[in-house]
Amino acid sequence: MLRPDLRQDLEPAERLSGLIAKGARLSSFPFNGLTLDGAKFAGATLDHADFSGAKLRQAANGQTPSFAGALLVSSVFTNSVLDQASFTSATLTGEPGSQAANFSSAWISNCDFTEANAYGAIFAGATLVSDNVLASVQSLDEADFSDAYLAGATFSGASLQGAKFDGACLVQCDLTGVDLTPAQQGAVAASLMSACLQGATFTPKTNLASANLTNAAIAATTNQRGSIEVSHYDENHNLVGPEEIDWVGSPPSPTSFNGETVCPNSVTYSSNANQGLTLAEMMQSDQAPTNWTPKELGRR
Repeated sequence: MLRPDLRQDLEPAERLSGLIAKGARLSSFPFNGLTLDGAKFAGATLDHADFSGAKLRQAANGQTPSFAGALLVSSVFTNSVLDQASFTSATLTGEPGSQAANFSSAWISNCDFTEANAYGAIFAGATLVSDNVLASVQSLDEADFSDAYLAGATFSGASLQGAKFDGACLVQCDLTGVDLTPAQQGAVAASLMSACLQGATFTPKTNLASANLTNAAIAATTNQRGSIEVSHYDENHNLVGPEEIDWVGSPPSPTSFNGETVCPNSVTYSSNANQGLTLAEMMQSDQAPTNWTPKELGRR
C-alpha cells in the first residue's frame, strides 16, 4: 500500500501508469502532478487525497482509470486531466456542509459519473468536453459549475437543486426534465446568472422554480436561430477557438417557472406577468453574454 512518506520515491519517475490501488486506504495521499494513466482506484479510500495537476487518461495498453465506488470526500482534482475515467458509484461528498471533491479548472472528457454522489461537488472553471455521463448522477444538488465550459453536455433528468451555473457555457446543453429548484428546504436557490444557454433544450418538466436567470443568454422565441463564438482549453491548457457554434432553441415553458423565478431581464416572473410582459420580453437582457471564453481571458 502506498504511504504519503513514499511520495519521495515516486518523484523521479513522475509516472505511475497502470497503478493498481483497488480498495487501498490512501487518505490525504499526494498524487499531485503525477501521470496516472490507466490507474485503478476502485473502492479505494481517497478522502483529502491531492490529485491536483495529475493526468489520468487511457493508458497505452487501453486500460482506463477507475475510481468506481471510491471514497473521494474532500479530494482535490484542480487543474487535473481526466479522460475516460470512471467515477461510477463514487462518493464525492459527505453530508451537506462538508467539503466535496474539487474539480475546479480540471479538463474532463468522456468520464462516467453514473450513480456517483456528487452533492456540492465543485466544477468551477472546469472544461467538460465529449461524452461525459452526468445525467444519471445520484445527486448534483448544490454542485458548483460556475464559469465551466459545458457546451453540448447532457443533464437530462438530473437533480440540480441549488446548483450554481453562473457564467457557465451551456450552449446546446440538454436540460430536459432537470430539477433546478432550491436546495435545503428553499434556502439555496439554483443560479444561472449570465450563463450562455443559447440552444439549450428545455421541456415542460424542466423545473426552474425560484431559479435565478439574471442576464442569462437564452432563446426568446420558439425555434430561434443564432450563433455564438466560444473558446475553451484543451488538455494541455492551450486555448481552442474562438469557434462559431450555430444554435436553434426555444425558451423554457412558463410552466417551468414559479412567481419567484428571476428571469433574464432581472425581474421575477410574477412581476413580469403583472406588468403584462410577454415571455419573449422576459427572456431578453441587454447584459446577456454574446460570446464565451474562459473567465480569466475576459468576456463581452
